[in-house]
Amino acid sequence: MTQNNSFISLLLITIILNALSVKINFHACLYRFTSTALVMIVSYFTMVDQETMALIFVIAAGIFLTVAGIKYREKIPFICCNLCVLGGTFFYWEYAINFYSSAPWICSIVLGLFVILLASYIENKEKQIMAKSRYYFNELKGWN
Repeated sequence: MTQNNSFISLLLITIILNALSVKINFHACLYRFTSTALVMIVSYFTMVDQETMALIFVIAAGIFLTVAGIKYREKIPFICCNLCVLGGTFFYWEYAINFYSSAPWICSIVLGLFVILLASYIENKEKQIMAKSRYYFNELKGWN
């Protein structure tokens, strides 16, 4: 219980630091960096400790701070919190494997349909996807 309280208190500190980064211009980048580091630390510790809301917390925090990184055009929150989203997604693999072992036919059908639909979408929109990815990569190069 005390460990859960420490996670909640660190989460509150990250929220306060993000709120301060909006109001204060001088150390705003430092506040966002600190809050990003705290979110990564807290999220991965909650995943390691098998907290009940860890997966939702990791993915939600990752998406929230990725949007903040895009808004302020900073690479560190953008990249670090994309790592949080990837970590949360990889953490879901355990549940996907357990589901596959209990219902392999359903999982195989769903996975096959997903791969076919994704491949057809990429094939139809290949030039647009490549142009957008080049544009966003060049945009990311100009960020702090």
